[in-house]
Amino acid sequence: MLARRSVLFGLTAASLVRPAAAALIVPPQGAIAFKVTRSGDEIGSHVLRFGRDGNDLTVSVAIDLKITIALIPVYRYTHRIAERWRDDRLIALQTSTDDDGEKMSCRGVATANSFKVEGTAGPRDYPPDILATSWWNIATVKRNLLLHTHDGRPLDVAVAAKGQQQVPTAAGPVAATHYAVSGEQPLELWYGADQVLTRIRFAAKRDKSVIDYIRQ
Repeated sequence: MLARRSVLFGLTAASLVRPAAAALIVPPQGAIAFKVTRSGDEIGSHVLRFGRDGNDLTVSVAIDLKITIALIPVYRYTHRIAERWRDDRLIALQTSTDDDGEKMSCRGVATANSFKVEGTAGPRDYPPDILATSWWNIATVKRNLLLHTHDGRPLDVAVAAKGQQQVPTAAGPVAATHYAVSGEQPLELWYGADQVLTRIRFAAKRDKSVIDYIRQ
């Protein structure tokens, strides 16, 4: 079964965008979709959508997972993230999570000198350039401190580059750069030659089953 604190990485957005700041890489089609599997069996989806509201970039993430045994649901997980970016800075964040009945959320807003968060884990002030665990932004792999989108708590990580690999997608294998993230919930990330998120994989804490995100 999935860990109750699985690191996964969730609203709706408009059509394709090109953000004002070149530092933010978004897919040219304006969306990324993954099929999520557990030990090879499909359990749900993870979809990111990118839009524009004036000069701001909006990013929405929707994750919906369900594990069944003999057709009976034994685990459900939903996660929603809404991000707003101005230039290359996260200026607003809102999340909600239902981890098999455990409800969590957080809300954040940028100020002149910080990023203020109110969440299930309590209030916190983060550095003004903090990034959240939505993972789509390749700049995330350069950070040692992240904002956990479940409840707003800080997440200490270490990231190691593992070189180029061929990874599976619905359209066939593609070349991607592999990163290993260690910390509270170790996971692996792959970004394609276009620096767009291409795969996520990790072992569930409780039973070590392999959770794999296959790009569609």
